[in-house]
Amino acid sequence: MNSNILKWFLIVIFFLGVYGCVNTHEPNPNTTYPNDFTLSPDGKRILFSLSKGNRHYDLALYEIATGTIKTFKMTGSDYYLEPVFSPNSKEIAYVAGKRLKGANIYILNCATGNIRQITHTESIYPESIGPFNTNKLPNFSPDGRKIIFCRSGFVKPSVGVSKVMTTDWDIFEVDILTGAEHKLTNQKFFTIRRPYYLPDGKRFIFSASILTNKSGVGPKDFREYNKLYKGNNIFIMDGNNNELKPAFIHGDESRNPSVSGNGDVVFVSIPTHLDGIEKGYPFELFIHNKASIGRLTKKGFSSELNNPFISFDGSRVVFQANNEERGKIGWTVWIINRDGTGLREVNFMDLLNNKS
Repeated sequence: MNSNILKWFLIVIFFLGVYGCVNTHEPNPNTTYPNDFTLSPDGKRILFSLSKGNRHYDLALYEIATGTIKTFKMTGSDYYLEPVFSPNSKEIAYVAGKRLKGANIYILNCATGNIRQITHTESIYPESIGPFNTNKLPNFSPDGRKIIFCRSGFVKPSVGVSKVMTTDWDIFEVDILTGAEHKLTNQKFFTIRRPYYLPDGKRFIFSASILTNKSGVGPKDFREYNKLYKGNNIFIMDGNNNELKPAFIHGDESRNPSVSGNGDVVFVSIPTHLDGIEKGYPFELFIHNKASIGRLTKKGFSSELNNPFISFDGSRVVFQANNEERGKIGWTVWIINRDGTGLREVNFMDLLNNKS
């Protein structure tokens, strides 16, 4: 295996770990875990899901100024994941479903507590491999009228505890009022991250990986893609005959974008000497605005960064860092202001499990 193929293989394994497909640790059934962190549009609150053992049972809201947590008591489904606010803060979109069945997108009205189901995909999880539709990673359009989301099409063998993984992902959008769906990509991505509309409400940005390019437009497989683009897999598309190529190049392995309402794009990348780093370390956060790119974090994280989310008003970013440097399982949660100030860790594990 040559170095380029090995490098891309490791990137794919990273994606699998991020999506929960490679999980070498069983969660403690007596411990509450926070997951799926996003910010309110004004950057003052962190929205997330709660899990205990293998059960994702509620959604929760953390007030950054006061350090208090409010829990939304959810009923009717077996799990609740990946919540995100609408741009006007009046609604929350999230994923919910029954065990061993495909998940759907729901919307919670924050004022009334009313819940509406937005997608209606019915699918039974196959015993080993086979077709399987599930919906994940919702996000609102800037005008709040549509939701963009990801839908899988198949279950394949994998490594780790589960032994299988959902794959063949594509991006869809759904009109919240009418329920009309529109398929935006036709790639059958191997793995995928949360998509975001750009400010025009038509183009969208996301990060994904491929094994074989099913669209026929662009590189034919991951080897050819890596040779051309060196692990930069941030895509901007508009749903019309999109070629598989990165939106911009920033060294090697730029990925996992999040976009604010004014078009700032926060993403993860490996710093280079061009970013003022003489000796590289794994990853930092960067911010792309129009034609310029700047480094947002300058901490020198010694492990992976994951899941950056910039608030709709562009004031603050929440992200995760691998906790392995402390010899612990899981991820630490951090917030930082748009101008690079105010970096601090939020210790959700202690807050949720009554530790001082």
